[in-house]
Parts: sequence; C-alpha cells; structure tokens
Amino acid sequence: MKRTTALILAIMIPSTAQADNVDIALQLGVTATLLADWHQTRRITANCLEANPIMGRCGEKLSPDIYFPVAIVAHATLARLLPRPYGRILQGLTIGKQLHTVGRNWSYGYTIQF
Repeated sequence: MKRTTALILAIMIPSTAQADNVDIALQLGVTATLLADWHQTRRITANCLEANPIMGRCGEKLSPDIYFPVAIVAHATLARLLPRPYGRILQGLTIGKQLHTVGRNWSYGYTIQF
C-alpha cells in the first residue's frame, strides 16, 4: 500500500502545476480521506463486511487495492477537468462523504493504524 500511495502522489504532483493553494489543499484532503478509507476497507473486506457493491462483501468483485488507487487518480483528474467552482464543489462533497464513511467505519472498530 505504501508503494502504491507513493506512485499515486508521483502521478498527481505534475497536475498541481496550474492549481492554486485551495485546489491543492482540497485534493490533499480528498486523498487523505480516501487513503484512510482504503486502510479500513482492507480490514473490512478481510472480514467480508464491505457494503460497497462494486467491491463485494469480501472484495471478491474488485480488490480495495485496485479500487482506491483508481478512485484517487480518477477523482483528481475529474476535479481538474471541471471548471471552477464545480471541481471544488466535487472535492468538498467528496471530503464530506469520506469523513462520514471513515467515521462510521471507526465507530465499528476499524481504526486507522499505518
């Protein structure tokens, strides 16, 4: 997971050349919350309790180790392609949804330990 995270960040860094500090901060927030969810989801799928139908309860349809890197890169790309303010709205909504998801997972005992 650490190597994949480093690769994702290496891919995303050139896309920040035309972004301002707000765009960069929002994308870092999205990436951080998706990384936290990814960490939790690996343990959730190991217990066959995942609710995301794309992955399947045990991650049998799509591994979290594929789903989350693709989601992070796709989100960064979409946020950059959308005109302002829509890219920022997407990022804000994603951060809110991910904070809710990570918080819910945490309440079920899936803490974050890297």
